[in-house]
Amino acid sequence: MGTPSRLIGTSLLAMTSFLLVPSLLDLIAGEGYVTIVDGNPQPDPAAGTGPIRLALIGVIWLVSLIGAIRGGAIRVRAMPVLLGWVVAPAALAGLRTMLGTVPWVDRLLDAVLLALVLAVQAAALLSPEAKRTRVWPAAVATLAGLALTFGIVVWNPYRAPVIHTGPGIEGAVAVAWPAGQHPVIVTIGGVRYCEDDRCATFRGVTGSPAAVQGYSTVSIGADGTVVKAALSGGTDTGGPFVQYARCDREGCRTAYFPVRASADDELDLYGRIEVAGAAAPDGSLWFLLAVPQPGGRHRFTMVHCAIACVHPDRYPIGAADQPADDGYRDGMRAQLRIGADGRPHAGFWVGRSILELTCDPDTCAHPRQDKRPGGDPEAVWALTGRGTVVHSGGKLSDGRQTWQLSESGSGSVAVDEQATYAAAGEEVWRCADVDCDAVSLGTPARGLIAVGGDGRLLVIRDDRVLLVDKPYEMPSSRA
Repeated sequence: MGTPSRLIGTSLLAMTSFLLVPSLLDLIAGEGYVTIVDGNPQPDPAAGTGPIRLALIGVIWLVSLIGAIRGGAIRVRAMPVLLGWVVAPAALAGLRTMLGTVPWVDRLLDAVLLALVLAVQAAALLSPEAKRTRVWPAAVATLAGLALTFGIVVWNPYRAPVIHTGPGIEGAVAVAWPAGQHPVIVTIGGVRYCEDDRCATFRGVTGSPAAVQGYSTVSIGADGTVVKAALSGGTDTGGPFVQYARCDREGCRTAYFPVRASADDELDLYGRIEVAGAAAPDGSLWFLLAVPQPGGRHRFTMVHCAIACVHPDRYPIGAADQPADDGYRDGMRAQLRIGADGRPHAGFWVGRSILELTCDPDTCAHPRQDKRPGGDPEAVWALTGRGTVVHSGGKLSDGRQTWQLSESGSGSVAVDEQATYAAAGEEVWRCADVDCDAVSLGTPARGLIAVGGDGRLLVIRDDRVLLVDKPYEMPSSRA
């Protein structure tokens, strides 16, 4: 009886076609319109090849079905047709949905599913007395198609961004990729010192205060030291106090110090005190205190703790008027970072501007104050080694240069020694000098971003982590 061999041969040829057609369309789409995620090519809808893919798959299915039943006796029986054309395809489609995304073999699984559906449908119509056919030519063609399909992905002739994914991280609030280390990720409940670049495994440490936006601030130093700072207590107990934690791979150590140097310090109890902390290269801690004063002003003080903040040094570094309601989020106005030379650099959001404050290392002599444009209240900004970076209204600025990105809105920002980065839509932009490149992730770039010393890009999201291999060395990046 030739029916089995006939169905097997036809299904193998159809599976080969189902594999090769998407791969060839990817090559036609070319650079900038394909992303490889865990070994699976994902075409960009902007390439416009989606309808063509569906049409060609339909043609392959129809031609293969005709080839499978051509020359055989056709029998249309109710039960086989119901099972072969309704029940079996629905069951196979449900099984494929349950499997979800499988690294490297998504297209192979789709091709196998379509070939099985074709075989079942043809078997429901074909008489058992069909002529026997040879299977080995179809098997050879299938092996060649598999080799070509996977070879194209490994070769990557369209120079697509190559993305590796890992488990998502819920509640991430900050990420950094210290030089020579794996990433460090701060979540609401603790700190993850990653043991691989996708943070699939990590050493977790916890300690108060919780890293909740609007309640506490977080900084990650160049060596991976995390400093969290928040306000605690009231004037009836001698406060308010700054509750802070210094975290490293060995754990978090929590302590307190009072906001006021003495009970005589003026304090507007109706205003919001803002605080930010950071660790210096010598292991000391710095804090910026922005204390509201009567009359609608903030007084800025830099606090320095050599070891522990038992008797911290306090250095007034200026004051500024604060608009009554500028729409910005309280508790998130202050940021602080320490340069490689130990110099503190602070930023404070005022109105639609960012007040930049700095002073000399150790003694905080020669305080300086400057103001630069901020943006709308939804702006994302960060103090970095390349200056104060602001992403607002589709524009990215580092204080020296402003770039117009194609996507409106604001997303996470990051820097390395050569460039400034921003997430927008499904793209992450890299801007340096007067030019910007964008790499499409094929999925929303929402979340936090960090850049490794070797140029790889890390995107932290609730549902998954994306690690992109040196995307901006690839001509698929488009401006």
